[in-house]
Amino acid sequence: MHATNTNEASYESYQGAKKPVNARSQSEDIIEYARSEENKERQFREEQAQNRGSGGGGYHSVNLPFSNTAQSMIQQLTSGSANFVELAINASKNGIDGKKAQTASVAQLPSLLTDSEPRFYLYKYNNTNVFLYVCPDRAPQQLRMVYSTSKSSISQQASSCGFPVGKSGELSDKNDLNEAYLRELCQARAGGSPASPNLGPSRAPKPSWVKNTNEDNNRAARQSMVENSHPVYSLMTSNPNRVGKKIVIPPPGAY
Repeated sequence: MHATNTNEASYESYQGAKKPVNARSQSEDIIEYARSEENKERQFREEQAQNRGSGGGGYHSVNLPFSNTAQSMIQQLTSGSANFVELAINASKNGIDGKKAQTASVAQLPSLLTDSEPRFYLYKYNNTNVFLYVCPDRAPQQLRMVYSTSKSSISQQASSCGFPVGKSGELSDKNDLNEAYLRELCQARAGGSPASPNLGPSRAPKPSWVKNTNEDNNRAARQSMVENSHPVYSLMTSNPNRVGKKIVIPPPGAY
């Protein structure tokens, strides 16, 4: 035992030193919880795959069929009686339900989006069929897992139902869905990054880890991230004579 004063050389101090100490931080507790939820979701997916006899497991089992309601709403898109459809994974996590189908202007879109759970949206913007995956920051971790592993399947099924997807995008803040976002998304070149179109300095999407609500500070933070690029960005090149590398750098707090 090491003591720096006489009080620490007491029997009470000795007893206290023998007690186990939980040295984990709050962040480590959060990570453990997130991993636990991921393991539960993986187990669920594996059981679903075994029940279907697909032989696949984990994230490979993501083919969720459209319900009759979802198919009917997509038919409204193809017929022109609606230009906006909301799709959601059902409570049993084994299919896709249609939530709403209507005609909406671009200005009305943010008010139609759910801000507590992830959702898939199909929208007819001018002459482009747009598929959007919107996952709010406050969405439950387990739902994030289910939705993120189903994006490809939903897009493909929408195309097979008569709504061939032309452009796809992802958002975390529903207020970022505006005319500028859709215009840049639809004008993005093939092979570009349609999920994060460049909206310019006037209305760029706020990074989820920038919590300050002051728009000027947010814009300055985004500009700082661009000007002080991480060194690994040098690996991502447009030089046709060099093989490009895809790199994902998660923001702080992403698990």
